[in-house]
Amino acid sequence: MPFRLSPARVSRLGRAFIGAVMSFLAVDLGLRLIEATPLWRILPVIEPILGQPDKDFGFDSTPGARGIWTAEHRARLQINSLGLRDIERELVKPEGTFRVGLLGDSMVEAAQVSQEATFGALAEHRLRADGYNVELINLGIAGPNPIRQLWRLEKRGYPLSLDLVVANSSASSFLSGLLLDDTENPAYVHTGNGKLAVGYGFRQRFSQRHADDLLGWLFVALYQDSPVFRMLYLRTKQPLSMLLGLPASPPGGKRAVTASSMPTPDAARMACGQASSALEPLISLWRDHRPELLWAATARFLDDLAESARVHSVRLLYAIRDIPLSPADCPQATSARANLLLDMDDQFARRGIRLIDWSAAISEIVGGPTGVPQLHGFGIHKGAGHLNFDGHRAWADALINVLRRDLPARAAAAK
Repeated sequence: MPFRLSPARVSRLGRAFIGAVMSFLAVDLGLRLIEATPLWRILPVIEPILGQPDKDFGFDSTPGARGIWTAEHRARLQINSLGLRDIERELVKPEGTFRVGLLGDSMVEAAQVSQEATFGALAEHRLRADGYNVELINLGIAGPNPIRQLWRLEKRGYPLSLDLVVANSSASSFLSGLLLDDTENPAYVHTGNGKLAVGYGFRQRFSQRHADDLLGWLFVALYQDSPVFRMLYLRTKQPLSMLLGLPASPPGGKRAVTASSMPTPDAARMACGQASSALEPLISLWRDHRPELLWAATARFLDDLAESARVHSVRLLYAIRDIPLSPADCPQATSARANLLLDMDDQFARRGIRLIDWSAAISEIVGGPTGVPQLHGFGIHKGAGHLNFDGHRAWADALINVLRRDLPARAAAAK
């Protein structure tokens, strides 16, 4: 006997469907109201997705996207009309202005603090107060693969007629293997003949295949504009507490044995040993060029970055952070680090790029390595993570010190 829906059952299903839709819209409206009022500072909000699939870049920011960032610390975010986490800028450079592009990963993008509190904004404000007609433009986008910086520079930076670029990467980003992984972004892939080519394996992802059709457009519109849809989508990837911006539980379990928890002189010996061990992978890469394929990708990236800057007549500085700092009274680690910096500087200099030892620059600002961890993290998680407000102020100081050497006299207004 064929299955038939009675009028009463159809009516019940219809009322249930309408009720579900009305509930969806009510919750969605409530979350929108929270985001639009000061309540966003204390009530649950849904983490934003400020970008969309891009067939050339992998994932790029969406001009005009906005939301409340919830991870680590809450901040209101806005992507400007040029697709940058920055204030509105004119595409055509104002006459007499010296433009600096700040290139980098999530540390530079700085989603954890308000726009005016980022180190780039702080440094620009102080330099302009000192009479410099300068713009420091935030080109940063989250993602630890250095090749994202090159693509970001090509797509978003050069159209702004930059005079100088300051790139910023973690030392570990060259060790992670992401330069050889094209599953999410363009990367270098081994062609089998001993050479590397740019790979676009990420284009096989479902989101990429539908990026330009109605299905892809509708999906992006829903996750960017509907808090409830975005929550349902992100729920498949993240814990609910993280989506709502609630504080994570502090890590439990047994306390790790660290140098600071051991009696001196054991602590000093352990600290020296840890510093030396942390330097070894970097020394292997930059001095010994091992692993071979990883070094080939690193050298290819540096070559491509240098050639790109040369073609566009842009000066390039590259700040490498998280090169382990040597403890006091640890001559072996100090010597190893100094030699590593010489090897790294040689590789950058031969390509016309000035290397900045960013960890040392920040350490100098805060009076030594022990003060650096306090520049990261918020609240009970202070000491790790992204830059906090003190961190951005310290980075602004370091950036100003670097730029004063490179800003030409013509960029300074008469006082």
